[in-house]
Amino acid sequence: MEEHGADIVALNCGTGMDMDRALEAAARYRQVTQLPVMVQPNAGQPKLVNMKVVYDQTPEEMVCGVEPLLKAGVNILGACCGSTPEHIRAFRQAIDTYLKQSPWKASVYENQTL
Repeated sequence: MEEHGADIVALNCGTGMDMDRALEAAARYRQVTQLPVMVQPNAGQPKLVNMKVVYDQTPEEMVCGVEPLLKAGVNILGACCGSTPEHIRAFRQAIDTYLKQSPWKASVYENQTL
């Protein structure tokens, strides 16, 4: 990807692309590139309920995967199918907590425009 001019490597949603699978993918990306890594997993596995696709992973469940993703070297973290503003707020709080516990990361973070 780097040889072809990519600026970032990323994954978005997909069947089975939950927090655990995103972590596996991010770890593989980190083994082969120094490019920034972005992940946007689903809010759990999709299920068909009454002819409607439902993602049932709550913000509280999904946020448990935030710190492992950050430790794996993810630079940009979001959420896709099934996520809600509450999921993103939970992510934000977890990211802020993680950065406060890592002083060198916090200083880099404070200099970024969000």
